Amino acid sequence: MVMLTVACMILFSFLTDFGDRKLAYKAWLPFNYSVSNCYYIAYAHQIIALIGTALLNVACDVLVCGLLVHVCGQQEILKHRVMELKKEPRPDIGKIVRFHDYLYGYVSIIQQKFQEIIGVQLLSSTFVVCFILYELSNAPVNSKYLQFVLYLTCMMTQVFFYCWYGNQLKLKSVEVANAIFEADWISFDNSSKKSLINVMRRATKPIELTCAYIFTMDLKTFVDILKMSYSTYNLLQRTKES
Repeated sequence: MVMLTVACMILFSFLTDFGDRKLAYKAWLPFNYSVSNCYYIAYAHQIIALIGTALLNVACDVLVCGLLVHVCGQQEILKHRVMELKKEPRPDIGKIVRFHDYLYGYVSIIQQKFQEIIGVQLLSSTFVVCFILYELSNAPVNSKYLQFVLYLTCMMTQVFFYCWYGNQLKLKSVEVANAIFEADWISFDNSSKKSLINVMRRATKPIELTCAYIFTMDLKTFVDILKMSYSTYNLLQRTKES
């Protein structure tokens, strides 16, 4: 989706700006780019920068979402191991406890490493959505209008991915308690029962990935971001009318 948007931006810029010796984006340069060779270098620099930043943005999003998918997969493995305990003659409850503790520690590391990045991404995407909505309401239907629509779709998809996988992580973590309850844990010895009860108690509190320790990344947050974006858009419209 991002590459399609970038391709459309480059194509429209080549059809409109390149023929008039205009840059794809307004910029101050320490040389006169009206000269042919200088113009080609400046124009190519902006196009390469556009492609590079788009790829970097996608790489960051895929990295964070991929880590969340990995945790969800580990939750499924943990549930499977819990269900298989009743088939073992001498079940090793310790590995279940250590595995469950490892998952919480793993998510904590993700939280520490990426909370600033996720926070900046969601905050900037929210502001971008607001301003794009404002521009769409005032822009004529032309090539720029299509670029705004594609860019808005990318921003909304980016925010949705973060919130969707955060919500999946939250739901998967709670399912561990249900898996233990269905694993015929009553037939285990007292020590195993106590260990599984402790895991169940911990699993009843879902694993939540927060944005700067303020917003929880789930579908409710996505809806709240949409509401806030629309409210900001209305404020901009009223300010313009007044």
